[in-house]
Amino acid sequence: MPHGFSTQRFLFVGLLIPSSAVLAAPTALSATPAPLAATASRPMYVTDQIKVTVRSGPGLQYQILKMVGTGDRVSALKTTSSGYTEVKLGDGTEGWVLSRYLMANEPAAMRLATLNQTLTGKNQALSNAQKALAQSQTELTQTQKDKQQLQSELASLTQKYRALAATSQNAVAMQQANSRLQALQKSNQQQITRLTRANATLSQHSRIQWFLAGSGVLLGGLILGLLLPKLARRRKDSWFN
Repeated sequence: MPHGFSTQRFLFVGLLIPSSAVLAAPTALSATPAPLAATASRPMYVTDQIKVTVRSGPGLQYQILKMVGTGDRVSALKTTSSGYTEVKLGDGTEGWVLSRYLMANEPAAMRLATLNQTLTGKNQALSNAQKALAQSQTELTQTQKDKQQLQSELASLTQKYRALAATSQNAVAMQQANSRLQALQKSNQQQITRLTRANATLSQHSRIQWFLAGSGVLLGGLILGLLLPKLARRRKDSWFN
């Protein structure tokens, strides 16, 4: 970028260090481990944790003010053509760092940490969802058992209702039959009453007839009792004459 660029922007200390940067700025790697002596060839990796010097001017000859590490956020003030950028740290310190150690996006380690945190949250959410699913399955099983029990109770109640309905129909029929029997009994009672009255009337007539018959017999006897002696005297007188 051209010298004198002064628009403020936020940058992060980068993770990747080109080999030319190691040769040009050895102080930036002062925090990295010293190379290990190896007796046999084996794969090694460049560390992702670096320290970058913040100097008082745009060059190695200037005083080191502070050290910033991977992922530290700084505000870019201006950039020179010599490869340095003036930055402002979070505590207000202003200084110069090599531009190649700055990047506009968060370093991979920070993104990885964020992703790990997000993944942890997702895993926790998944675990909670699995627990909720297990709880729901338990509740579903219990609900199915309750449903079966309710269906059994419904079947029992339906059977009892049908029996009760049949009993009710029988009760209605019995009530109707009872009503008919009561009406018939009442009719018979009325007929019995009429017959009883008729019988009483007939009995009274019979007594009267017997009384009259007896009276007739008695009267006839009296008449005979009065007439027979007279007839007897007449015959006696006729015999003597």
